[in-house]
Amino acid sequence: MSILSSTAWQAFGLPLLVPVTQNLLGFNKGTIQPLGILPQLPITLGGKIIYLNMMVVPSPLDYNLLLGRGYVYDIRAIVSTLFRVICFPNEG
Repeated sequence: MSILSSTAWQAFGLPLLVPVTQNLLGFNKGTIQPLGILPQLPITLGGKIIYLNMMVVPSPLDYNLLLGRGYVYDIRAIVSTLFRVICFPNEG
């Protein structure tokens, strides 16, 4: 799941969220109750637009958003954890 901070959500003008009943489990074993899901948020990278469902969390984050595996699959990127790189498809 891709995650959006509540601060970034507020900057978007507080668009309507879809209710969610599941909690998120963090790396520290703590749980967070998300505010909801922001459906079909357009994310643009390299001229390609991908629409993602973003889970909005009330906790402060070091980043405005964290892109999940769904984004990586949608842009058809190849991820290498061994070499710590992401290869993006390109034309030409």
